[in-house]
Amino acid sequence: SAEDLSSYDLPAIMHGKCIFTALDAKVSPGLRDKVGEAFATALGAELSLKIQIVGVQEIAHPTMGQGKEFDLLYTSKTPSGEAAIRKLHDQATQIQATVQEAIRKVTTAGTVQAWCSSTLDFYGPKAAKLPKGSKIKEIFGQLPPGRQ
Repeated sequence: SAEDLSSYDLPAIMHGKCIFTALDAKVSPGLRDKVGEAFATALGAELSLKIQIVGVQEIAHPTMGQGKEFDLLYTSKTPSGEAAIRKLHDQATQIQATVQEAIRKVTTAGTVQAWCSSTLDFYGPKAAKLPKGSKIKEIFGQLPPGRQ
């Protein structure tokens, strides 16, 4: 509820995992760092946060033809978990489109599909009294086939 959400206007550490599937194009090897930078810039702009990339794994799949999959881990700190939750929930479609387009440009893929899971861990003396607990998860996108 809006009332519950307002109680999450507390500092939080956000961390997450995203899986990007780049299809319909020959994706050059060695794009991990560029994919990570593009994601951090795109998500950071959408959430008004500095996103740190923890790691990116680049995977070629024989069943995907010339496509690739990128598994990415990230983290960030926010002074207001409420603002991050609100954006991740209310603007999920826009955020997904923005990060997919950023990855598509870097990989020159025809299509990019994204799945992202973001967890916010709240801290401080008020975090123990939060109505839904001190950990909130927001997910957008669809997992690639075989990853469900």
